[in-house]
Amino acid sequence: MKNIINKIKSRKYYSIYILEGKEEYYINIILKYIKKNKKININIIDGKEKCIKNIILETIPIIYKKKIIIVNNSEKIEEFKKKKFLLKKYIKKPSFLVIIFIFKNSTVYKRIKSIKKKNILIIKIKKTYNNQLFNWINNYLNKKKLKITPNANNILQKYIKNNLIKLSKEINNIIFNIKKNTKKINSTIVNKNFKKKIIYNIYELQKFIILKNIFITNKIIINIKYSLSFLISFLFELFIKILLIHKNIKNKNLDIILNINKYMLKDYILAKKKYNLKKTIKNIFFIYNAEIKFKKIKLSEINISKELIYKIIH
Repeated sequence: MKNIINKIKSRKYYSIYILEGKEEYYINIILKYIKKNKKININIIDGKEKCIKNIILETIPIIYKKKIIIVNNSEKIEEFKKKKFLLKKYIKKPSFLVIIFIFKNSTVYKRIKSIKKKNILIIKIKKTYNNQLFNWINNYLNKKKLKITPNANNILQKYIKNNLIKLSKEINNIIFNIKKNTKKINSTIVNKNFKKKIIYNIYELQKFIILKNIFITNKIIINIKYSLSFLISFLFELFIKILLIHKNIKNKNLDIILNINKYMLKDYILAKKKYNLKKTIKNIFFIYNAEIKFKKIKLSEINISKELIYKIIH
């Protein structure tokens, strides 16, 4: 990624960029540096509305020597769906033109990734996994000469998960609001930024479910204002992970198996002690029934939530 950015900064462009992947954060970084060049005319178009031939015909620069076309939803372009499609059929040494195709559908992208040419750069951008987030947050803050406590890091992950665009915006918002002499971000700062008390976040909800504290758990559910569908999804993920720990007798490579950071392991190991295998399986059954009840029976979300938490903890 650094090499690509450095070439863009030095105004050395490929004629064609093919960016594929669902991780929009890194795609946006590449586009941000391209857009910084004020001496180039830049157009952003939607692939579902254009064919490649028209894209090229419409993009001959009039004032500027070079023109960049950013094509969103490139998988919608009809030519890419044809098996015999050849990119070089339409593009022959386009010295004045830079086209950036952005793909979210990898099945279409596979048809053209075999093209090898000096003026084409193909970039496959993989989604960031949950177990990579801890280090990603640390690295992001290190670049800004800041540190973060493990607990604060985990709270950020629980709020936003692996959406790097939202995560970076939230971190930037925290940095903007902290005092100038702050060197380390803690959980109090993170929760204050979310405009919630420490006790009213999803990370604390998990903590008190594991501790089987029904009073505080219900208090969090009332104040946290998440939908029942989110709560069901969250609880299902939690107890599936507890089930996987029960099945892994030797407790080896649990962070990889659970797709979590190693700093969070202690919470799940405690959960294993609090909820035996039989109770864990029962709880998964309770969560499944709550989802059915939510879809078929018209009851208030808060009542279903409270009933579900009661069954899970008792």
